[in-house]
Amino acid sequence: MRVKYAAQIFSHTVSEAIKTASITKEVNSVTALDTADFIENINDIFDALNSRVLHDSNPKRRPNRGGYNPTPTVRQCRIAIQQNMNIRLQMAEGTGNCKIDEIEILEIDTQETNSSDQEVCVTSEVPVFFIQKKFNCELCASYLIKDSNDLVEKNKLFMLYKDYSCENDIRFLKRPSDQFVQIVLSLLKLFNEAFNKYKCSSKVTETIEHYLKAYLERSTDWFELNGSASCIHHKEYLLKLFIKIKLFRQLKWESNQLSVTVRESSNKPRKPRRKVRILS
Repeated sequence: MRVKYAAQIFSHTVSEAIKTASITKEVNSVTALDTADFIENINDIFDALNSRVLHDSNPKRRPNRGGYNPTPTVRQCRIAIQQNMNIRLQMAEGTGNCKIDEIEILEIDTQETNSSDQEVCVTSEVPVFFIQKKFNCELCASYLIKDSNDLVEKNKLFMLYKDYSCENDIRFLKRPSDQFVQIVLSLLKLFNEAFNKYKCSSKVTETIEHYLKAYLERSTDWFELNGSASCIHHKEYLLKLFIKIKLFRQLKWESNQLSVTVRESSNKPRKPRRKVRILS
């Protein structure tokens, strides 16, 4: 088992997503809440074992005692190198112990227009992270953020469950305004269209930015002067940051898909694992 993948699955986010789907009746399972509690417990164990500081805002974490030595001895260095070499020799195949699926799955040429409550929940959480982390502007906050305690829609339950507060209200997360959520949903859809259209052309970033900005100026009041002149620059910065993150994610996905295609198209036999040669 790879710890990286396990930490992604057994996480606080996955646990709260299962709880949200169970409460909203999108997952019909009598064991969904028990599964969410199990994942939450494993996440707490990971946090306790992965702590590096004495104090943390997450109450589940505990200080890490020992295990870090910036000046190891020769014997400690040799043991660490030997252990890393053994781990590399024990790496499994990309498909694990599962047989490669040879079933051909047909793609349907349709486009879904309705977003599920879970998709809106995730989309509602991500934009506010940019606002809180990148700059502080009270005018932008009053325009883009609503009262965090006003959580009457069921698609906002994910934010309520994911918050680390022990009370029945939101303390650490912020809720974006409905207009901000609709703008982000529209930008996500338009970005996919623009990327597929201009990904093979030059100046992809500038072209996509012009494409999205033209839509915002034409269909929304995003760039209207509702506050000070600096708010316009803040919104332009948010748009550029959105494009930068989406480009990074999309290009990484395209690169992985291209690598898989090249690997599958090549008829070269697989090299035997070094561990197998050593043991044979």
